[in-house]
Amino acid sequence: MAIDRITSAGIADGTIDTADIADNAVTDAKSSLTTTLTGLDDVTINSSDPGRTSNKTPVGHLWLNSTSGETYVLTNATSNANVWKNVGTGTGNIDFPVATGITSSPSDLTTPQATQTTAITFTNGSDDIDNVFDFAIANISNSSVITGAVASGDVTDVASATFNFTLGASVGASSTFDVQITDSGGYTSSKQFTITAAAPTFTVEYFAVAGGGGGGYYGGSAGGAGGMLDSSFVATPSSSSVTVTIGAGGQSSPSGSNANNTAASGSNTTLTGSTTATCIGGGGGRGGLGGGRNGIAGGSGSGGHGHSGTGSGGAGTAGQGNAGGSVSNATIGAGGGGKGGGVATNVRDGGLGSTAFSTWATATSSGVNGGYAGGGGGYKSGGPQGSAVHGGGNYGAAATVNTGGGCGSDLGNGAYGGSGIVIFRYSGAAKATGGTIVTTGGYTYHKFTSSGTFAAS
Repeated sequence: MAIDRITSAGIADGTIDTADIADNAVTDAKSSLTTTLTGLDDVTINSSDPGRTSNKTPVGHLWLNSTSGETYVLTNATSNANVWKNVGTGTGNIDFPVATGITSSPSDLTTPQATQTTAITFTNGSDDIDNVFDFAIANISNSSVITGAVASGDVTDVASATFNFTLGASVGASSTFDVQITDSGGYTSSKQFTITAAAPTFTVEYFAVAGGGGGGYYGGSAGGAGGMLDSSFVATPSSSSVTVTIGAGGQSSPSGSNANNTAASGSNTTLTGSTTATCIGGGGGRGGLGGGRNGIAGGSGSGGHGHSGTGSGGAGTAGQGNAGGSVSNATIGAGGGGKGGGVATNVRDGGLGSTAFSTWATATSSGVNGGYAGGGGGYKSGGPQGSAVHGGGNYGAAATVNTGGGCGSDLGNGAYGGSGIVIFRYSGAAKATGGTIVTTGGYTYHKFTSSGTFAAS
């Protein structure tokens, strides 16, 4: 029996006959069903990918790209700010920039110094569309700490950006700020950082010279130069200080023919405190009329004594000076060693000093011919007598004070080696106290010719 139609009358009277069943009723019911995804309310099929302005609801709405086959699901249904996630193996989520991964260089933002400007670079923002962003600094919480944050170069469409942060004078104070990244769609994300102003530091260079050795009595050898060192350290205002002890020059040996007559070695120059150094005093010359004797070791060694024999030069201290001259001629008392090198070919002459700090010498009116720590001049029976430079004394003469030079072979007049000296230098205006202060040529110099204290102010 064919069922053609189910009529309302048939249903109403509780009976279904052949007149009530017809093909049209089945057709109508079939037409209300869908056989494709296109007909679903929560699925969109389109030949392109969705965008942030592809407004659909609810969350979970599917978007199928009929060209590429990529499939996206809606995870945030906000009008014109939608978030679509690619659920396949493809790429290209429709997402916002993410600033949570941004890092800074330097990573420790407690090191930028008060009153100084520090360059800070930010990188590692992320986005599923872009790999470059526009960077900006915003929402500074304390403008007395961060007095300026100026871009260094272009910060548009870049993977990283650098800003020069200038901090106020309040050491230990902090401020927060936001690093914002904006992608090509105009969407922005930010991450907050905190910066704390550290105490401002500055680099101090210095050189130090010990006292030079005294010269040997008539016919004796010359004194060696005081040891010389140079280095640098980082100073912090109101907390860094260095105690300076200037070494004295050694006195010449007493007159007389005693074979044991030996001049006094120079005294050490020391630095203690925020930096430490010990410069060894120069070796004292050998005196008397007896047989040959070896020189005395020191910062630089004294010359060997050869009045009636041979004598080796005293050893120098590594990194501070050199050995004195050695002799085999019974009529020579050798020159003392110096910082710049051993004695010259003419063994009577003192060793060269150092001219590495000639500009410092010019700025502070110190040194001899721009140099320090020259060895003393020796003795030659019948002449010519030994000579010296860079503060060392010629034959029969004392060394120049505050050069660390060695005393020349002496005539019994009680001459001395040169006393030591210490000079500190840093860039810019005065930031410390102590010594004789000279500011010139973009630097400030602190010269110590006697003991005292260098203190960062």
